[in-house]
Amino acid sequence: MKYVARFSFDPEYDVERGWTAYMEPSSEDKDMLALLIADHISHTFPRRVREAHLAGEDDVVIDYILQTQDIRYHQKAGLWMWVHNPNGLSCWPLEATSAEEALAEASAMADRLDWGGFGWVTKGQVRYVGSVSSILHVFECEDVEKEDEM
Repeated sequence: MKYVARFSFDPEYDVERGWTAYMEPSSEDKDMLALLIADHISHTFPRRVREAHLAGEDDVVIDYILQTQDIRYHQKAGLWMWVHNPNGLSCWPLEATSAEEALAEASAMADRLDWGGFGWVTKGQVRYVGSVSSILHVFECEDVEKEDEM
């Protein structure tokens, strides 16, 4: 088992949800999120979708995004989000071998962690251990792997 640190407003929901999304873009409307995502990846569109995007044919672009991107609803935030870790939580691995050590280690490194930065992702079962602060928490998981950078 591994201990990890993770920023979160609702760590119990993170465990229940089991996936991680980009903080932005997000939207209360799924179709609007699709259009926001289009702005990030339009350079990768097939020709017909790129032409539709340039022509302002939003329905074509929205359909393409909804078919090719992982978009999920985050119930606690009330937002549609663009998922980048469909089977794990973004995190920072710790060296600790006990829950107490993990909480102390996360506390000591809190000012060096970047909420929006790329780090690692949990693998397998995840369990919430405890809070370091209102936004930094410690979890236990089966393993971790390097998170892909965009």
